[in-house]
Amino acid sequence: MSQVVGVLGGSFDPVHDAHLALARRALEQVPCDEVWFLPADRAVHKPTGPLADAERRRVMLELALADEPGMKICPLELAAARPMRSLESLSELKATWPGNRWYFLLGEDSFRAIDSWYRPDALFAIAPPVVLPRPGSTGERTQSYAGQPVTWLEGEELDLDSTSLRTRLAAGQKPDGLSPAVLDYILAHGLYREQCS
Repeated sequence: MSQVVGVLGGSFDPVHDAHLALARRALEQVPCDEVWFLPADRAVHKPTGPLADAERRRVMLELALADEPGMKICPLELAAARPMRSLESLSELKATWPGNRWYFLLGEDSFRAIDSWYRPDALFAIAPPVVLPRPGSTGERTQSYAGQPVTWLEGEELDLDSTSLRTRLAAGQKPDGLSPAVLDYILAHGLYREQCS
């Protein structure tokens, strides 16, 4: 059975409330039937790699998505155990589920840098972009990119990013913006303390 699927890729190091808000709004506003979280083994544009290993990032995603209907983890890139470009991943998903309609979910900061990505025109031809605005954004809301429509999600703006969360966790803080189960897991396993301090 064909579905409308939003794909949200990233390191999820750690997964946080802005990721979940993006997925929830895509389910409601596109609307998508499902949102597939596509965790990277290692991001192509981040050669140093994520700080938490792939298994721990997968567990954090499972904890965050446990009570989120319509959201699931797609293990494609983790199973490959190598960096994959978004175009490669979406091409493989399209080949595996040719009946689905695909959307590529991303934050405004990533969308503004899309020209530096590998063949974004081909990526968006498979999965048109759905963008979550960043707080304080005054940029023009581009309505199309390379001939594909750009969907801008509406709702409260969330000023969250994984880098600042890791910094606060490294300082021994318990930052807002993480699901309680994810925060408990991070604290129980001492994640981000050694790597960031």
